[in-house]
Amino acid sequence: MKILVVDDKAWRRSQIKYLLLPYGHEIILARNGKTALTLFARHKPDLVLTDTKMSPIEGPALARELKRIIPNTPVIGMSKREESRKNYAHFWRKDEPVEELIKLVNQLVPVKSPS
Repeated sequence: MKILVVDDKAWRRSQIKYLLLPYGHEIILARNGKTALTLFARHKPDLVLTDTKMSPIEGPALARELKRIIPNTPVIGMSKREESRKNYAHFWRKDEPVEELIKLVNQLVPVKSPS
């Protein structure tokens, strides 16, 4: 499955990519919401993980735009702030164990066992 990871921090994009690669997913990386919109249209990912605070398009606005383009694409919001949860149907707090993110991703998209 294709997963688009959107975060303005390069280290976090890389961390998530290497956590999900063993499950057989194709990972597409975007450094901001504007780039994410272009990559979303081109690759039509099965799932999007997005940071909530970035510029020029913040996570909640990006999620609304992605849902307008392809309504059934699940979007996981990622933030350290609990109040950000209300903007997303699916959410991961960045201070939670990464295993929780992997579990959430695997609930939303088909997965094969890690290599």
